Amino acid sequence: MGGFFNGSSSSVFVINTAHVFADDAARDVYFTANPTEKVTGLLISVGSGYQEWDGATWGAKTAVVQGNAGSDATVVDATTTAKGKVELATDGEDAANVVVQGNDSRLDDARNPLIATQTAATSLADADVSVWYINATTVLRKVSYASIKTLFQAITDALYAPLSHVGSAATGAHTGLGSAAAAATTDFTPAAHAGAAASSSHSGLGAAAALAVSTSIATPGVDTKLATEKSVRDIMSISAYEFLPVEWGLDGDPAPDAVGTLSSTNKVVIRKFAGTVENQALFIPWSVPNDLTGSTVSFRVIGFVTEATGPSSEGIAFSLAGASVGDGDLLGATLGTAVVTAKTGFTAATYARFATAWSSAVTITNLLAGETALLKLIRVQDNGSDTYGQKVGVYAVEIKYSEALVA
Repeated sequence: MGGFFNGSSSSVFVINTAHVFADDAARDVYFTANPTEKVTGLLISVGSGYQEWDGATWGAKTAVVQGNAGSDATVVDATTTAKGKVELATDGEDAANVVVQGNDSRLDDARNPLIATQTAATSLADADVSVWYINATTVLRKVSYASIKTLFQAITDALYAPLSHVGSAATGAHTGLGSAAAAATTDFTPAAHAGAAASSSHSGLGAAAALAVSTSIATPGVDTKLATEKSVRDIMSISAYEFLPVEWGLDGDPAPDAVGTLSSTNKVVIRKFAGTVENQALFIPWSVPNDLTGSTVSFRVIGFVTEATGPSSEGIAFSLAGASVGDGDLLGATLGTAVVTAKTGFTAATYARFATAWSSAVTITNLLAGETALLKLIRVQDNGSDTYGQKVGVYAVEIKYSEALVA
């Protein structure tokens, strides 16, 4: 039964069930047969809507349902866990149980974003740069060159400020010594220069000037300065990666299987290292990038399961050692200590890819940017982590190193 309701729950306009029609055609058929029922003001239901007869035509009507008037007392206050009524806050209002509006001035602050602990750092006295960097997000670390330059300048100014004070103090006490001491600030061994300059101008004053400079450097101190320079260098670098295909490798003794192709719809070039032959090795040359900084790298081995019997909660282990040679260095350079990386607890089927964990730091003997590193890769079959007794196809060695952001 359709119906219209007015503002009171006791007033209902009921549509006769005989006056409910699927469409206009059904309506016309009915009232042709029952003309006396079609009176002015008659309400009927047609399809999903309503119509009213005005004495000449049928007009569309919309049903409006109005409930009883509510009372504010029946609506509870909203909480953090329940819906309800709320009060709008005035601009800048800081109070409980009020809601900030979209035009609140606090939502339109044109200041520069604050970083990490939300304190604005303008110098080393305001914040510890290394802590900022550790706490910053990856996006915040991707700062511009200008920002890096400004940061580095602030650090340098803070470190060498004591030396400029030595020059000023000396100038006030002895004419001519200020220039000598100030000139020493351009050198990493200011005490020696200040001492020499002072002794040539003032008999017996060299040692005193040297002592004064040395005492001033003690805060932050030479060791502190060097340590800080190292932390700055670390901040000014990022991790970079080099991919060394296995086909670049030359046979060690004993050698893995010859270069071959592994095919399963797609193809890769591999060299199979046995799980029953001890220490099969490859020598892989690496052109050390010119932007490398630091003396160590880490590595991992990437490969594929090649045998019908795949690993079942078993492991594969490899080691890497290396030496770096530059112009005039001999090919027979002594390799550094080998470091092991492994893929453990490995279960996979034939053709499955694997990658070992990133190794700990590998010290490559005399590693320098722009040189040639001679790397020796070994499957350490006798290592406790290598428990998979089948061959595996090594596809590549990946090197991770520190790349300097500034020259």
